[in-house]
Amino acid sequence: MKLGRDLRTGFDRYLSSWKSPDDPSRGNFTFRNDPNGNPEQILTENSIVRYRSGPWNGLRFSGVPQLRPNTVYRFEFVFNDKEIYYRYQLLNSSILSRLVLTQNGNFQRLTWTDQTDAWAFYLALVDDYCSRYALCGAYGSCDVTSSPACSCLKGFLPKVPKDWDMMNWSAGCARQTALNCSGDGFQKYTGLKLPDTRKSWFNKSMNLEECKSMCMKNCSCTAYANLDIREGGSGCLLWFSELIDMRELNENGQGIYIRMAASELDHDVDVRINSKSNKTKRMRNIVISVVTTGMLLLGLVTVLFLWKKKQKKGSILQRSAEDNCKKENPELQLFDFGTISCSTNNFSHTNKLGQGGFGPVYKLGRNTMTGLDRYLSSWKTPDDPSRGAFTYGLRADGYPEKVLRENSLPRYRSGPWNGIRFSGCIQMKPNPVYTYGFVFTEKEMYYSYQLLHSSILSRVVLSQNGNIQRFTWSSSSPSWVFYLTAQVDDCNRYALCGAYGSCHINDSPMCGCLRGFIPRAPKDWQMMSWSGGCKRRTPLNCSTDGFRKYTGVKLPETNDSWFSKSMNLEECKEMCTKNCSCIAYTNLDIREGGSGCLLWFSDLVDIRKLNEIGQDIYIRMAASELGNNLYSDLERGYTMSPSISFSENYEKSSINSIFQAILFTMFDLGAMAIATDNFSVTNKIGEGGFGPVYKAWRLFAEGRPFELIPESVAESYNLTEVLRSIHVGLLCVQCSPNDRPSMSSVVLMLCGEGTLPPPKQPGFFIERDLTEANTSSRQNTSCSVNEFTITQLEAR
Repeated sequence: MKLGRDLRTGFDRYLSSWKSPDDPSRGNFTFRNDPNGNPEQILTENSIVRYRSGPWNGLRFSGVPQLRPNTVYRFEFVFNDKEIYYRYQLLNSSILSRLVLTQNGNFQRLTWTDQTDAWAFYLALVDDYCSRYALCGAYGSCDVTSSPACSCLKGFLPKVPKDWDMMNWSAGCARQTALNCSGDGFQKYTGLKLPDTRKSWFNKSMNLEECKSMCMKNCSCTAYANLDIREGGSGCLLWFSELIDMRELNENGQGIYIRMAASELDHDVDVRINSKSNKTKRMRNIVISVVTTGMLLLGLVTVLFLWKKKQKKGSILQRSAEDNCKKENPELQLFDFGTISCSTNNFSHTNKLGQGGFGPVYKLGRNTMTGLDRYLSSWKTPDDPSRGAFTYGLRADGYPEKVLRENSLPRYRSGPWNGIRFSGCIQMKPNPVYTYGFVFTEKEMYYSYQLLHSSILSRVVLSQNGNIQRFTWSSSSPSWVFYLTAQVDDCNRYALCGAYGSCHINDSPMCGCLRGFIPRAPKDWQMMSWSGGCKRRTPLNCSTDGFRKYTGVKLPETNDSWFSKSMNLEECKEMCTKNCSCIAYTNLDIREGGSGCLLWFSDLVDIRKLNEIGQDIYIRMAASELGNNLYSDLERGYTMSPSISFSENYEKSSINSIFQAILFTMFDLGAMAIATDNFSVTNKIGEGGFGPVYKAWRLFAEGRPFELIPESVAESYNLTEVLRSIHVGLLCVQCSPNDRPSMSSVVLMLCGEGTLPPPKQPGFFIERDLTEANTSSRQNTSCSVNEFTITQLEAR
């Protein structure tokens, strides 16, 4: 599929939404390439921008970190004098895939699965609320793991502090110190989605130093960056207006140099967001306001209480309240005077508004003594307040956690409480809007929050589509302003990757099996249907099993779990070891080094990888799967077997451990001779000789690296790790020694999940260049003049 514009004829290819699921006439949303400035993709609702991709940086659009080489499609972006377009092409003709722009503005890729005869979700472009266009305004940056999500870049302050205190960030930030042009400098900010480029200027041939010089000479230039980040960076991109729609990215973010007054420069330091001091100042102001307001309210409540005590109608009110209590309906949307009286025990001082009754304290949970359950339910439609399909509340089975259900089907869960937050709610952090807590006793279990500032109006909404969102009221709008959502991204879809699968939002595909597990139905996984999950590579036998530690994850579903608040981790391990049905264990509370015990007794479902503040879990594994700490937590497939050379300087034990961990294979001269048909000119290394190792470049360049995998292992490989292993293998056969990674780097590359540098054309490859992936200006010549090489066994 091709999306873009022919600059000669003006012909534009774009997507538009349907008006409704049943009405194919044109809807309100369009998704297209915007040719203004440095082109980028934008989603608009009528004429209002709702999302943008960020500019192309040579590898991907800067705001789409999940756009990576994958097993479903290859992609490219072309921008020249004749046309601008983004194109993708399916790699496997047996996979049916489509892009959909819904009537609600959701841009999704779906793949067809024969197992369910339905379109299965693969990924979404607008994957979290930081993708909302300009959510934090000019010079503001959004971080999906923070609460609140918006903050000013270092050197900037909220333009309208009162609005920011009310969680309305749309006005953005202003410079703390004004520019004066002649004495200005540039501060580097790293790990960001680049700001809106519709008012930018670019040059493909300039380097970064020339870019800086040009920006410095123009007082209207506000920032600069590399146009292309490959091979150390090239090209120049300049901004000439306020910087809008930035966000922090944990992976694949870019660097940008922003013009700052000399006094604001922080030399030799790369920064991201504003320092904590500004947040502290705002928090201090809020606390002072809260204390003052609280004292005034306390005085008013005291006067009101004394006045009510003298009223003669108390007995009548008491009888009325008792009658109304008998007619209590927990699902009422409106509450009369009698209901409020009942809920507060006739306005008792032990059950004041906001302290157990109605008001700024919100409770979600269950009274185990009476069975009273407090939960949220959605409306049927925006205009029909009758009960809808979604409910959100605490599940009491096993160790409690919050669960969103559509009718009886779970759609999202929070993860269990760990003493600080629910383990899957990374955005749940101390904030200036509300405090929160979780209570779990023999009598009741509930989650509660309490507003910190009486002037802040906040509400939690469960929409008819199942979105759990918090809004705050903005007097300047006046309207309800989005603050945060429980379902941060697509990895929050319940059990998306099945049992023993883990979801990582920045991977493509998102799902992978935990280390030591393989897809239960490999063909379904190839078709991007992950619901069948994973199975153990090696069965358990109880007596010799051990435990592998997996770090930084959202803990699995706890409906079939057991817990103890008094045990420590070692006692927890011992109990799990003795019980052959115990699958995993962890601490119940992660505060102060950890305490308590949580055990699982069924398949581990709904796990996700978290970039920060994830938890540790110890999973039962067969003994043969243990003892190797070089592996990462996710099983991404088989590792290639490239050749390796070394000298006698390596200790034999070190070499053996490397081979055992990385599965490297040594190839002698005889094997090479057989593989190349005695070094035949028709079967040269790099042109078909030596099997899949050297064919990898051709297939990698053509976007077909998975064809290297033998059919004999088709039942157990994972394509994502195969792609990574091929990528690393190609880096190991680069023409220039400076481009080849050391063995220690190879180990880190294979075990990690970070971004790899793009490979150039391998050494000894004499065919024409097959892809644009190699942007080097060198000619396609052999690294050996006579096309003959001698390999010396020498360590790198």
